Amino acid sequence: MSVRYASTSLASLGRGPKSSQPVPWFRRRAASRSSSYSASSITLGAVAHTKTAWSQLVASTSASVGCIRVVVRSNYNLGNSNTLMLDFGVGAAGSETVIAANIACGGGANTTYGGIVIEIPVAIPASTRVAVRAQSARTSWTANYQAVLLANSDIATTPASVTVIGTSTSTSAGTAMSGSSGTYVQITASTAADYQAVIIVPSISATSSQTNSAVTFTLATGAAGSEVDVGQCVAAFDGGVGVGNVILPGYCGGFIPAGTRLSVKHNLSSNPGSYDICLIGVPYA
Repeated sequence: MSVRYASTSLASLGRGPKSSQPVPWFRRRAASRSSSYSASSITLGAVAHTKTAWSQLVASTSASVGCIRVVVRSNYNLGNSNTLMLDFGVGAAGSETVIAANIACGGGANTTYGGIVIEIPVAIPASTRVAVRAQSARTSWTANYQAVLLANSDIATTPASVTVIGTSTSTSAGTAMSGSSGTYVQITASTAADYQAVIIVPSISATSSQTNSAVTFTLATGAAGSEVDVGQCVAAFDGGVGVGNVILPGYCGGFIPAGTRLSVKHNLSSNPGSYDICLIGVPYA
């Protein structure tokens, strides 16, 4: 479905599409209800940047699902690469269909700092098997996560899959920040589809120590030098613990048309290359 809405200003993004356009899932959110919950881990193999086998989250969803909420914890390790990517899929074992691929979420902190919280708005019918797999630059280690399946959106307006932007399977990481505080870093030159929202996901990939700080990442649309800010995510970094989300998910709601340049501005005063961002584009159902 192609949707056209001329303005991408902050005010118009908050309103969402015009009344003649489809209503996005976040404008008609149902009460949160848990379908299932899993606290688990995935053991990475001996070959870097290689997908693991699928690990089952739930054999059969007890009700329709509108969102997968994931917390990635206890994965930060000073002196080692912290890259990590997660894929989510549905379907029978051996025949999984990917619904979210290559979400960069390395360096999740321990429970004190909350870990990296990710919300994936996807419509999953009742009685569906859901699975997860991973890859990393690190080998033979365990990635810990917690996942809950929620019925907290309008299934009719929630897509069956999402698009992850700004990651690389060759590095298992997102897009590294660069430049001084206030620098916009391009995540994509041109979006592949119309999105009803974009979600910001922060992570750490480098081995160097982080300073203790709260970091703001601001999503922007528009050409280089003419960026328009449309939303923010705030994350907390601890030098010995990793990253946890202060305000997340960083939903940037509203219509973002295909062909839009997306960039992220950071407020890092030092060592920006250790911090990474990927984006989750939420298409129309």
